[in-house]
Amino acid sequence: MSSLGAWQSHGGLCLELRRDSRVALQRESAVDRKWYGFVPLSSLEAKLTSNPELSLLYQYSSYDPGLWLEPSANILLDGGACVAMVGKDCVAIACDLRLGLQSLTVSNNFPKIFNYGDVYLGLTGLATDVSTVSDLFRYKVNMYRLREERNISPSTMANLVSSSLYERRFGPYFVSPVVAGIDQKTGKPFICGFDSIGCIDFAKDFIVSGTASDQLFGTCEGLWEPDLGPEDLFETVSQALLNAVDRDALSGWGAHVYIIEKDKVTKRLLKGRQD
Repeated sequence: MSSLGAWQSHGGLCLELRRDSRVALQRESAVDRKWYGFVPLSSLEAKLTSNPELSLLYQYSSYDPGLWLEPSANILLDGGACVAMVGKDCVAIACDLRLGLQSLTVSNNFPKIFNYGDVYLGLTGLATDVSTVSDLFRYKVNMYRLREERNISPSTMANLVSSSLYERRFGPYFVSPVVAGIDQKTGKPFICGFDSIGCIDFAKDFIVSGTASDQLFGTCEGLWEPDLGPEDLFETVSQALLNAVDRDALSGWGAHVYIIEKDKVTKRLLKGRQD
């Protein structure tokens, strides 16, 4: 059997059958992870004979089982979704409230948007890194405010996030940040997104992140229009997020939506499917 959908494990030793007729072996424990490299399928029978404790347990999943062997898969472990969207002199940022461990839901009250003065930061990814990174930027933004005697602007916050993540590029935080805000000098909306090592993705329409990214791209492309007012923007981002997370098993369970204008910020709680 040579299929990427076949996954076997026993006694902490994991096998993954790949389409290129090789097997990836990895031993996992609470202490360390050790790669055993790739083994041709022709030699698999001999290895099983020499290791009678190893049995093949086939489990089929809609997810790529090889994904969980990669360190970068940690960013998908807890699920989540975040979207930022530009309107006319306003900007919206929204996130779901689910905290999970793959398909196991741990909490339905885990907001992923954090306020830093005039700037809002959405963080999806590994829940422990979300908490760590949010506290790190709280400290850095407070130090910036003390040193500069002014609030941080969205563009400055974007560069701060980028440089902070790039500092950890050899051992990155497993997060995918989104920054949204209104520039207080120009009054123009600002949004951008990042990968886990700080590469900035500027946008003039919308930015998405999380395990529901593919679904969010589809709903946002279908619903977003230029120059939406605050109420229309709220309706658009809400429908885009709720319809996207309904199609992703690892996100959902309600949402927080922030509508940011130059003189006020409106926060709303959305109720979603609880399954």
